[in-house]
Amino acid sequence: MGVGLALGQNLPTLTLTRDTSVIVITNGTPRTEGGRTVLNMAGCVEEARSNVFWGPAGELVSTRIDEDTLLLSTLVVVVRPDGDGQDQETLEARDATAVTFADRPPCLEEVDEAEPARVALQQGRTALQGSRFFLDQGANIATMDGPITWTREAEGEAPALSGDADRLEYDLDSDRTTLIGGVQVVSEGRVSEADRLVLDEAAGVAILTGEPARSTENGNVLEGETLIYYLDSNDVVVEGNIRGTLEFE
Repeated sequence: MGVGLALGQNLPTLTLTRDTSVIVITNGTPRTEGGRTVLNMAGCVEEARSNVFWGPAGELVSTRIDEDTLLLSTLVVVVRPDGDGQDQETLEARDATAVTFADRPPCLEEVDEAEPARVALQQGRTALQGSRFFLDQGANIATMDGPITWTREAEGEAPALSGDADRLEYDLDSDRTTLIGGVQVVSEGRVSEADRLVLDEAAGVAILTGEPARSTENGNVLEGETLIYYLDSNDVVVEGNIRGTLEFE
């Protein structure tokens, strides 16, 4: 991973590159309004350098991943190992109500976590919220701790959707989000449940899998190993070990 620093226009920015992805972190709160940014600081983490972005007035630290994905939080911490490990940063986004810095060096000492903690991941019309986002060393798949809630805005004839899950994974390479555990999707009388959901926001498609995955609408129940959910039309196609119950008036 490569690193770039920028301090222009009182909005400190850190740019990271991982394989084909570019990650840009910006503190939207200048120091004059209570924001705090510490860049490339040695002595806080053993054999590593720390970068801390703190925006005290809400979700004002933005982490943009390529063009289509935006992460919003109050606190972002990037830790880069010294020496040969310079391509092995970790990135953590959290929701804090207050933080404490030491004087010299200005290391992050204490974090007061918000309750409930809300870190937001936005992809197109879809907004997901969890408690903590983490990208590990050398990984291209990030995790977000739950509980996860999510919504997708209505547009034209496409209905609004909402749902929840236990946690999620975000794949930088494919720009796809996977919801994991206790997955539920609700839209216009349809309720769908699964163990996993892979969201392709650009295509407007979600793939739900489970044992079984289930979709219920107006008393009609469809079950199978896989549900292909066309989000813009609210239609579902079932594949694998199909069964169900249909009600006729």
